[in-house]
Amino acid sequence: MHDPLPAHATDSTGAAAVDAGPPSWGELVFGRYALASAILCLGVGTHALNWFLVATAVPTAVMEIGGAAHVSWATAVYLVFGIVGAALAGDLKTRFGGRTVMVACAIVLIVSTALAAEAPTYPLFLVGRSVQGFVEGVVLALCYVLIADVFPARAQPQVFSFLAAVWAVATLAGPAMAGVLIEFASWRIAVWVTVVPAAALLVLSARALPGRVGPPSGPWRPPLLRLALLWLGAMAICVAAVLETVLTASLLAAASIALFVFGLMLDKRSARRLFPARLLHVADAAPAGLWVIGLMMFAETAIPVFAAFTVQVGFGTGPLVAGQVASIPALAWSAAAFAVARLTGRASDVCILGGPVLLIGGLVLTAVGVAGLQMAPFVVGLIAAGAGFGISHGFLSQRLMAAAAPGETSVTSGAIPALEGVGSAFGAAAAGLAAAAAGFEGTAASVPALAWVFACGALVSLLTLALSVRFVTATRPPA
Repeated sequence: MHDPLPAHATDSTGAAAVDAGPPSWGELVFGRYALASAILCLGVGTHALNWFLVATAVPTAVMEIGGAAHVSWATAVYLVFGIVGAALAGDLKTRFGGRTVMVACAIVLIVSTALAAEAPTYPLFLVGRSVQGFVEGVVLALCYVLIADVFPARAQPQVFSFLAAVWAVATLAGPAMAGVLIEFASWRIAVWVTVVPAAALLVLSARALPGRVGPPSGPWRPPLLRLALLWLGAMAICVAAVLETVLTASLLAAASIALFVFGLMLDKRSARRLFPARLLHVADAAPAGLWVIGLMMFAETAIPVFAAFTVQVGFGTGPLVAGQVASIPALAWSAAAFAVARLTGRASDVCILGGPVLLIGGLVLTAVGVAGLQMAPFVVGLIAAGAGFGISHGFLSQRLMAAAAPGETSVTSGAIPALEGVGSAFGAAAAGLAAAAAGFEGTAASVPALAWVFACGALVSLLTLALSVRFVTATRPPA
């Protein structure tokens, strides 16, 4: 038997306990929430370390096994398959239980990491990345469900800032470790390192997570058609990026959006939805907040796709420096999240609105730095973009869970990582398409063309600012 994870705190009458303020860090790390916090750290940490290690390794990998002109695919396929994994996570948990799903994901992650690390060609490397993306999408979505199920609302901003610390550690350790291994061993060894947190997740999940409660209620009917439409929509943009005819590429990009919207319309009519029923109604509070998160991820994805390549190939640095510079946004995210973690009331309004503002400024500065191959504005832009997410993401997520429509708390919680994945996947694919249209060819001489990609992200961020104003107005806490 395994001890169950704690539920939300209740008083002696069974009603939800009312707490005067947020809990202490000790309560989260060593108290009744320690086990849940540990599982969250491993779930998010596995993804974070994988992200930074592989992102640092990719520029060197594509120079060895080919694929430099299509370097964006290494991120795009990972994120596209992550959409499917995140969307399936709730169904998988209900059908098989959290322990079985998490253990299976950890095992598959180890195998797919081995495939990516030993891939002799770029297509096989992409296969490994695709499988990694799927299982890590499941794991991240389960982590968000765990936050909603276990932690009271008063603790959730600190939980998100706590997870930001995990990203901070991965931000510092991942690129540095990868850079050293790449320069003194090989990029393949750097990818292999990501097996370690996956193995730890496997052990802890097998020992601590509860299994399925009761037998399955009926035959399992996963939403394959809706997931296929979402997947095809994102992949269509990836394919459009490699087409030589602008008209054909544009038509395929338009078709990808139509497939995505059609998938959402089908989901709305389903009895077992993947997303909130009114997701396309951005005048409502929860949909507006979800689209703020999704579109911010869309706008920012050019950074993880091209930052390391820009620094290593465009600025002419080694893998270690490239990885460290590319990790700056995540470090800024973590530092900013900690700085605002205990703010309450109207201060959270400023943070939510400030997120898109910082992202816009950061992407503009990044574009300036890439266009002129100037490191200073490039780095400052990365800091601003990361800080924009750090000050806003925790408050956005907390308010989203509170603003969920009746009966949609779980689906809204699960939609947060799903929309992040959708935004990132479409953003990575769109970044590749924009880079190809701007003349990027995977060479040092063509790196300045990537400035247009970052500038386009800044334009998209203007829409997130407008939506964040609507979200704040609809969810503003009392003074």
